[in-house]
Amino acid sequence: MDGAIVVSPGRPMNHLGNRTARMARRRCHSRITPCIDWPTANQVCQMTLLFLVSICLADDALSADSIVEVPLELRPYRVRMLVAFDAPNQSAATLGDMLTETRRMSDRCIGPIWQVTVEEIDWLQPVCVEALARLPLTEIESHFAAAKKSCDVWFVATVRENGSGWRIHVRAWQPDFHLESEAVGRDVIDTHDLPLTLVQLCRSAFSPIGKVDEVDGKTAKLVIQGGGSAGTR
Repeated sequence: MDGAIVVSPGRPMNHLGNRTARMARRRCHSRITPCIDWPTANQVCQMTLLFLVSICLADDALSADSIVEVPLELRPYRVRMLVAFDAPNQSAATLGDMLTETRRMSDRCIGPIWQVTVEEIDWLQPVCVEALARLPLTEIESHFAAAKKSCDVWFVATVRENGSGWRIHVRAWQPDFHLESEAVGRDVIDTHDLPLTLVQLCRSAFSPIGKVDEVDGKTAKLVIQGGGSAGTR
């Protein structure tokens, strides 16, 4: 029978399997010819480098295209609150707790319109309203050179023990608009009232920033920085 495989009686089946496998291998070897030139190690490295460079360039282009300027009314103020203490009867832990609570009080009373950093300073001497009144912005920026370009509002506060209570004074600087405030102050009896009083005095010394927009000859729209931030009060 043409095309049929005949198995002789008494001949083991594995003989047929071995014979068929040898025939298949001969056919495969006769048909396979080298058709791919595999890249060398140097070529692989070059291709990998080009691929990585193309990814970086694509990421840079995507980042540049995705940068969107935040509208003024949604832009918070970057605030630094610097506190000088004259409190020999208080421990470092107590003063640290006051600073932490001042930060929380700012979040609670002002909201996200202020992005606040609160920290203690020891270079304002003496710690009194007279020294605060003479303090120039250049001295503040000399101590915070790295943060100079990333701060919209500087507050400096003096907190002094005063008999059975405290005397607090605050000044504000807003360098982008050449604004400086006079010192504002208040006396406090209860130590627990210090954080809230600090935030209230900072708010009193602060001047909101705005711009006139959409002037049509008859009416004008005033846009306040941070005026549209959620949670502002």
